[in-house]
Amino acid sequence: MSSILTSAPPSPSLVSFGSTRASPPLDSTELEQPAGQANIELEAKGTRHSQYYFKDGNVVFLIEEVLYNVHRYFFERDSAHFRSILETVQGVDDKNPIVLPDVSCSDFDEFLAILYPT
Repeated sequence: MSSILTSAPPSPSLVSFGSTRASPPLDSTELEQPAGQANIELEAKGTRHSQYYFKDGNVVFLIEEVLYNVHRYFFERDSAHFRSILETVQGVDDKNPIVLPDVSCSDFDEFLAILYPT
């Protein structure tokens, strides 16, 4: 067993795996930033809905300063209006939601309750 340990080839040098270009230095402010700090900027346009902000959602709506992250499938399948909106870059994340100014949170919640029955 000791012969295996002594006869093993040496580990390759880390230098051989990297590029010849030097990496840019780390910004110390990035390291000091608290873990939740990065999410504050993302949530700046509104607060996330407690029920209808899904981790796997793929379209974000902003209604009365509340963010909804839901599944675009329902909107693309059933609405030509939303199909055209979803062709743009709107609604891809919390920083660029689709704003629905003429819709109330209570109305949108009732609509989503049909799509997502509990």
